[in-house]
Amino acid sequence: MSRHARPFPLATLLLLGTDRPPNHLAVELLPAGGPPVRVIGDVLRLTLAFNTRAAAGVPVHRFALVAFGVIAIGVIGWQYARLAGRDGRAAAALGMILGGAIGNLVDRAMSARGVVDFIDVGVGRYRYWTFNVADIGIVVGVVLLIWSGALDERKPAPTRASGSAP
Repeated sequence: MSRHARPFPLATLLLLGTDRPPNHLAVELLPAGGPPVRVIGDVLRLTLAFNTRAAAGVPVHRFALVAFGVIAIGVIGWQYARLAGRDGRAAAALGMILGGAIGNLVDRAMSARGVVDFIDVGVGRYRYWTFNVADIGIVVGVVLLIWSGALDERKPAPTRASGSAP
């Protein structure tokens, strides 16, 4: 495995390892439907929620979400194969996205309650959707992938030596 390819499995395993234990602890320790546990005042709270919907609360059948998760994992694998170990940043980004996708897929497949979400951020009544570590990995991975692509576009295109055939 090339050095540029190594970040992919490492990021995937890191994301899975940091997603599953907090989800389990949230289910075990936080009261379902209970009051939020304040961590940093009202800005960061822990609130147990089970998300049976797609991104941004779009209602979709559970089996469709599981199927979409499996397809997404296949697309991520295909993108990684296309990368062929040439770009370590992109490999790390795809690994983070894959780890997050697998983490959320495991939640959906294992329980009809849906994805375990527990991180609650906002101020007063202005709150972001409750999320989990897998969601953080997906978002950070997407941002890193966009950044990696932007850096690649800034690289000058290779030039041909004068007198060479086109």
